[in-house]
Amino acid sequence: MTDPAGLELLAERLEKLPEYFRELFSRDWSATHECSRIVATGLGSSEAHARYLVSLCQHHTSVSARFVPLADFVRRPKFQGESLAVFSQGLSQNTRLVFQSRTQFDRTILFTAASLDALVTSGKPDRAELFSALVAEGAEMVRFPLAEEYTILVRVIGPACGFLAARLWAQGLAGQRLPPLDEPSWNEWLSRIRPPVDWFVENADALSNGFVILAPGLVVESGYNLVSKFVEGLFWPAPTLLDYLSFAHGPFQQLAARPRPVVLLVGDSPEDRDLADRASQMCRSIRIPTVEIPLPGCPSVAPILAEFLLNPILLALALHLGVNQRDWPGKGLDSPLYAYP
Repeated sequence: MTDPAGLELLAERLEKLPEYFRELFSRDWSATHECSRIVATGLGSSEAHARYLVSLCQHHTSVSARFVPLADFVRRPKFQGESLAVFSQGLSQNTRLVFQSRTQFDRTILFTAASLDALVTSGKPDRAELFSALVAEGAEMVRFPLAEEYTILVRVIGPACGFLAARLWAQGLAGQRLPPLDEPSWNEWLSRIRPPVDWFVENADALSNGFVILAPGLVVESGYNLVSKFVEGLFWPAPTLLDYLSFAHGPFQQLAARPRPVVLLVGDSPEDRDLADRASQMCRSIRIPTVEIPLPGCPSVAPILAEFLLNPILLALALHLGVNQRDWPGKGLDSPLYAYP
């Protein structure tokens, strides 16, 4: 078999990611959305998207929003007068828990890469039936790539594109005060990122035992995808993702006792720069490896830019370590929960 570890496929997908972004930007996102209150949910990378939408609503619109963990739907909670926003790239089996309660909501919005044809072709009749039912009921479908992002464990297209779809869709919410986002602005910010690939490869041994990522607040709120790159992509312990002020309340003291590397994602604002300088001073005082990575652009797109920042690092580490993404640990043994209910 060519590409037995799936790393060539990973590289191909990363190379195509800007193309998928161009397609999303080219769509018409001018429609308004009649939502006053939103319940958002998702699992895995989709949880990050749901939390991101909630944060955008809270800080940049007049829409009230909250995140409800998908597992909470096991207990059939009660809802009234809210809109349901579900994020699920492949319309996973677990989303059935959410959709069992959909009649309680005023409307349903599904952010997904799934399509009826793709679900039928890939041999998922139950998901195809659910998809058809949602369409027939008038659910709003917000599509993003990639419908068939399988074969290897880690996903890179869906996690990035789901963020962008949420950001562009949110521009149609009532009272939205989001900074303008268009393709030229995005490309300018993207041109300014500089992934420190060599530093990560040189420090791979130390990083593989766990490390800390300090980041601006919105990245921390919706950063599950960033952590997953190292968990699903490299099978490392999950990095500890923290906002800067939280670092001084226990994690720093732990690092002084048990040193681990620290990665600092630094936003554009003077306030972000000041926080990073203070954290760097603390790290130097206990002599732990650190790297600062500028995160340019508008804070509302920071989680999306962070995807592009860490993807080249993920690929370089996977190649350096020879990670097998086709035949991953525990493959086929997750069905008791992955296929629930």
